[in-house]
Amino acid sequence: VIAPHDVAVYGALCALATFDRSELRTKVVENSSFKQFLELVPEVRDLVLNFYSSNYAACLTLMEKLQGDLLLDIHLHKHV
Repeated sequence: VIAPHDVAVYGALCALATFDRSELRTKVVENSSFKQFLELVPEVRDLVLNFYSSNYAACLTLMEKLQGDLLLDIHLHKHV
């Protein structure tokens, strides 16, 4: 069982790490199903949108804000 919040966080972080720009657009940014998950975690949604828009300074700021929560995550803490 996985919480919708976790789907948004894990899905977005994996997408940012592995998708090229066109995949990110079609599978995340323009995907209406995944958008519903991203709306649950506005910081992660903004991270994805800023990355896609090449606003990397804003991405780093958001990642810094998310760091504390990600360090508490049982699956992600080793990767932060």
